[in-house]
Amino acid sequence: TAAHRAAAVAAGGIRCCSDASDDDVVRRLVAAASGLGGLQIAVANVGGGTEGSTIATLTAASMVDSYVRNVVAAALLIREAAEVMRPAGYGRIVTVASLAGRRYSVISGPEYSANKAAVIGLTRHAAAELGRFGVTVNCVAPGVTATERVVGRTPASMAKPPIAKPTSSVRRSSMRPTAARRGTPNVRMSMRSCSRRGRACMRSVRPS
Repeated sequence: TAAHRAAAVAAGGIRCCSDASDDDVVRRLVAAASGLGGLQIAVANVGGGTEGSTIATLTAASMVDSYVRNVVAAALLIREAAEVMRPAGYGRIVTVASLAGRRYSVISGPEYSANKAAVIGLTRHAAAELGRFGVTVNCVAPGVTATERVVGRTPASMAKPPIAKPTSSVRRSSMRPTAARRGTPNVRMSMRSCSRRGRACMRSVRPS
């Protein structure tokens, strides 16, 4: 009821737990948010790593599973949020990728690196398409953060990346090592918004 919704908002918002890669779930989530006074900001932060995976162990199933969690979930939220924001002429959409999408992952497998790169590509495309409607789409790409879970599971990897310095045709400036300094849970995060007029912007999070 309206009274229940008002009470929930007053208590700090409404929380729900469901499958972010399900079309119907995301559609209903955005509709519910719109019914609480409109939707101006949407953050696509669903995803997950593939710790312990390597090129030798990846499978078609593990690639698809990672794609669904990291890319499909973000794409569905962007699509549904845009349906509300486009006619309103205003909206802010933020996706969460990873430094792995720009370089490689120190603690997760190739599935994660590939699909976080896909999130960055998705963000750029959405920014180009939605910018003229007043909807900006930007991406945050955090580096490794030394939480208890990360340090406890992969202390050796945190100390020294087990993968050689990458060499490829990618611009050298985008491949500069940044993983040597890892973040901490209270790391300062920075993001600049510049997807106006269809320009996408992606900013990595560096340790303070």
